[in-house]
Amino acid sequence: MEFLPLLIDIENASCLVVGGGLVAERKIETIIDYSPKIEVVSPKATDYIKQLSYEGKIIWHNRHFDKEDIKGKFIVFVATNDPILNKEIANLCKENKILVNCVKPGLAGNCIMPSFSNCDGMIISVSTMGQFPLIAKKFREEMEEKAEKYRKLLNLLVPYREHLLTLSKDSNYNRKLWQDFFKYPVMEKLEKGKLEEVSEYIGDFFKKIGF
Repeated sequence: MEFLPLLIDIENASCLVVGGGLVAERKIETIIDYSPKIEVVSPKATDYIKQLSYEGKIIWHNRHFDKEDIKGKFIVFVATNDPILNKEIANLCKENKILVNCVKPGLAGNCIMPSFSNCDGMIISVSTMGQFPLIAKKFREEMEEKAEKYRKLLNLLVPYREHLLTLSKDSNYNRKLWQDFFKYPVMEKLEKGKLEEVSEYIGDFFKKIGF
C-alpha cells in the first residue's frame, strides 16, 4: 500500500475520535491546535478529555461507537484498545469515502499521522508507514536539530516572497534564480552564525534582479 504525503487544512473540519484513552488523548493534543470541530465517542475518557469537554472545546459522547457517528465527518481517528473494532470502523469509513486514521492495526485506515513539528513556518514530517512511530519521532528530532539554519533562511526570505510571486516567471527562470542564489555559501554562513552577513547578501542579490 502506497500513501501520498499531504498537508491538510482541518480548520472548522468535523473530526471524530473513537476512543477515550491515552492514545486518543494524544491524537486530540496533536490536532486541537489546528481548530477542528472535535467529537469524541467513548464510554470512558481520560481527565484531559473530560476537561476539554467541560470547557466546551470538544464534544464527548459518553457511550459506545455507533455507525451513525461517522456521518458528516471529514476525518475519523480510531483509537480504541480493540484492534478488531478499530478495523471494522476503519473499513466503514473507507466505504463511505471518509478519511480515517487507525492506531491499531496501523495500516487499516487510509491516512497515517506522521511524526511532525511546525518550526516557524517549516514543517518537518517523518513517517515509517505506521510501523515504528518511535523511530520516526527520533529521526524527526534529529532533523529538528539540523533545521535551525533553514528556519533562519526562511525568515530572511519572507520579505521578498510576495514580490517573487508577482514575477510570474517560468520554472526555468526560477530554477536559475535559486541556483545563482546558492552560489554564495548561504548555509555555511548561517551555520557559523553570520546572520547579518547573509541578510546583506540577500538584499544585494534581489536588488540586482530588480527588487
